[in-house]
Amino acid sequence: MVQERAEVAAALNGTVLERCAVAETPAGLLLVKGIQPDQVLTSWRAARSVVPQTGRWPVAVMLEDLRIWDLRPRREDVEELKRLSAVEGDPWDSVWQHADDSEVDEADLSWRLPKPGGADLVERARRELVLPTIPALLDRWVYEVVLSDPSLLARASASAASYASTEQWFEPTDEVCLALLPTPDQWLAPAWLHYGEGFDDGVLQARTHRDWAERWGAELVASWGTMRQFLVARRPSVGEEAWTVAGQLLAAGPSLQVDQWELALALTQGDAWFLHDRP
Repeated sequence: MVQERAEVAAALNGTVLERCAVAETPAGLLLVKGIQPDQVLTSWRAARSVVPQTGRWPVAVMLEDLRIWDLRPRREDVEELKRLSAVEGDPWDSVWQHADDSEVDEADLSWRLPKPGGADLVERARRELVLPTIPALLDRWVYEVVLSDPSLLARASASAASYASTEQWFEPTDEVCLALLPTPDQWLAPAWLHYGEGFDDGVLQARTHRDWAERWGAELVASWGTMRQFLVARRPSVGEEAWTVAGQLLAAGPSLQVDQWELALALTQGDAWFLHDRP
């Protein structure tokens, strides 16, 4: 491992990480230490750029999380996870649907509906919906109304844009490291790094992360215990694609405080995804 640490350090020469120490965890991960909280993305990009040389995928982590969750999986377990992540079929078939079974009544409409619509949208909802309803049906109704009105779409999209930007990302204050996973396959991160409280099935995480990577070029940037952050190369198109992906993000990150219609609008405009699944 000493030789591999030296090889990783050599690969990082000429990047912003060239002065950072490379250490080893008890579970066999290599760590690039000394990352400033405001340099997480810049540092990750530097480590990402040398994956062809290191063969290790970088993920920003907090040292405290590693002390709790850093695992040493058996080689055969990692190979099994790799095999299962490549199983054919839609991984989302086995993911629960984002659902809130609470009731939405007339009194809730004024704060549940997009502000650009004003009183007119509230009145329309009263006419067109059977109230009380459930959030999922209201979300879908709002999405269709917004998409059918160019003026409302423009204003609602501007309001929603930050939900697919790094503005929504967690900003650490404690020590940050880059964990260099012993694989270039980012969707195998669940073998070493824990995420979430309900969405904590490692195989399901691997399959869905791989699906996102293949469909949208999603790349795992950070894993903060109950949070994960991705950059994506491709955006879903307005309409059903964006609606579907928004539902997936809400299923994998049920603690996100955003409505599905608003997240769907955001995903067509930004390249940063955020998951949150807290107790």
